[in-house]
Amino acid sequence: YIICGESGSGKSTIIDLLLGLYKPISGNISIGKVSLSEVSRESLKKTIAVVSQEPLLFNDDILSNIRLWNSEVSDDSIKQICKSVRLDEYIEGLPEGYKTKLSKLGENISVGQKQRIAVARAIALNCPIIVFDEATSAVDGITKEEIYKVIDLLKKDHIVIEVDHRLIGIENAKKIVVVKNGSILASGPHKDIIKKCSYYKAIYQSEKVILKGDISK
Repeated sequence: YIICGESGSGKSTIIDLLLGLYKPISGNISIGKVSLSEVSRESLKKTIAVVSQEPLLFNDDILSNIRLWNSEVSDDSIKQICKSVRLDEYIEGLPEGYKTKLSKLGENISVGQKQRIAVARAIALNCPIIVFDEATSAVDGITKEEIYKVIDLLKKDHIVIEVDHRLIGIENAKKIVVVKNGSILASGPHKDIIKKCSYYKAIYQSEKVILKGDISK
């Protein structure tokens, strides 16, 4: 599922509501047949994992940062997860490997590696729903492509909700929600809404122009 729209359209507000950070003024949010208002914060943390634009890393080793909210996940499982997000070679190449200490907010590693650690942490939580909130906006092209590959793998047995200003791979989304000025203009698969929503068609075509420019460079 992809939520798209221009900056300030309300995409992140939808995610904040889904995470229970705000209560809706009207209407209701349900997971399956259960209203979010009836779900405890503890249960919600076990249901939804989030990879944000600016992941929060702690002044601890890499292993602890990935295990963070799931003390039951084994070292071997974490190493397998890191392999799936192509983080294993980088970590194993460090002098202290998985025990490498991160500085405050992960300032001693690149933005791309921070995002990969955040993705590994989300997978380690073993939640049925994973939200990617502008998770690739600050990384380089190669890291972006690698994260999209991981998302494709996760779609097989997770519900993946993606908020992104870039529309890479949007044609393959099960459902797209187009947001503008706090309202939903259209929702459905790409082939349907590109015919009936001129706003979506315009941002989709402009994105194609941008991508062609990136490729030419």
